[in-house]
Amino acid sequence: MEEEAKKKFLMKVWISSLMILILVFWFLNMKNVFHDNEATADVQSAQQTQKMRQDLNDTIDKMTKRLDSLEASSTSAISPVASSSPLITSSTPLLATTSSTTASSTTANVKKTSCPAYIDCMPTIGQAHACQIPVGCEGITQIAY
Repeated sequence: MEEEAKKKFLMKVWISSLMILILVFWFLNMKNVFHDNEATADVQSAQQTQKMRQDLNDTIDKMTKRLDSLEASSTSAISPVASSSPLITSSTPLLATTSSTTASSTTANVKKTSCPAYIDCMPTIGQAHACQIPVGCEGITQIAY
């Protein structure tokens, strides 16, 4: 019986010492874990910021190039009749675009007259309602909850 008690005591001592050893190494390693994560996060955020700045600069450069090319094409496309008339200040391609937008706006006005003022989306018992705004009525129809 004494031998068995001695074995249990040694087993408890070994397990306790192993647990203490693991906890000591874990606590010693904690400062390295947080330090490395902060350094890595700083480097990654700096890289992301640099990439975002580069993307923004590229986009601005592309926009200025396109604007310059549009300005150059619009100044070369102005006809003598359009430049002498005080009412017409844009080039012929813009007038064609304007006429197409008026045609699309008249079709939009036809759609807007059939738009409801609101859609009732209150929860009800029984059959469910469709709570979607019809196409073309986005700015007119409101959803009531």
